[in-house]
Amino acid sequence: MIKIKAFTEYGISVKVRLMRLGYTQNRLINELHKKLPDRYIDSSYLNRLFRGEFKSPEVTDAIEEIINMKQTSERSGTVSAERK
Repeated sequence: MIKIKAFTEYGISVKVRLMRLGYTQNRLINELHKKLPDRYIDSSYLNRLFRGEFKSPEVTDAIEEIINMKQTSERSGTVSAERK
């Protein structure tokens, strides 16, 4: 039986922010392709990122810029979704 990891606080915050903005994950992926044209990013990639299976500062910075999120506490791993 395969055990699937739950989303991290960061992953949950991004998903909630997307819903509040009325964005789909596909829309986020399209925006990421515009910002990072040399990176291959699909829904599987984002789900693994949101589950904490790997880290990609370049991609998380782009996500935060696209959906106007600010990292409030890197040490605790908590994220606050705020409009700029």
